[in-house]
Amino acid sequence: MNGESLWPRLAGLPLVIEACEYERLHAVLDGARDAVACIRVTKAQNLLRASTATYVRLVAGCERFADPVRGVCYRWVGKAVAVLSDGAFEREGCPALERDDARRLCAAGAHEFESALVTFS
Repeated sequence: MNGESLWPRLAGLPLVIEACEYERLHAVLDGARDAVACIRVTKAQNLLRASTATYVRLVAGCERFADPVRGVCYRWVGKAVAVLSDGAFEREGCPALERDDARRLCAAGAHEFESALVTFS
């Protein structure tokens, strides 16, 4: 991206795309900083009444990223989904993830669901 951050462009967009659409966008980003910024503007609240299986698929999509972005993604999306489920996702969703690191980082993020979200869209 020629050293230019994607964040200013993302911040100005009307965020109406479903979270799963953002997941596809995240997967093609080059820079870790831009990928993390994009993850943090995912509108997980668009999935307010989604099933646990849908939430698990959303968090599992973080596996598309390389480290360290992958870990940030598991924690952040796990936390955002835990907010939507009033904390239940930590018990019901994170354990359903296939990867060990995904389960651990998702649970760590979900466990913090009552703390400040800061950049929750």
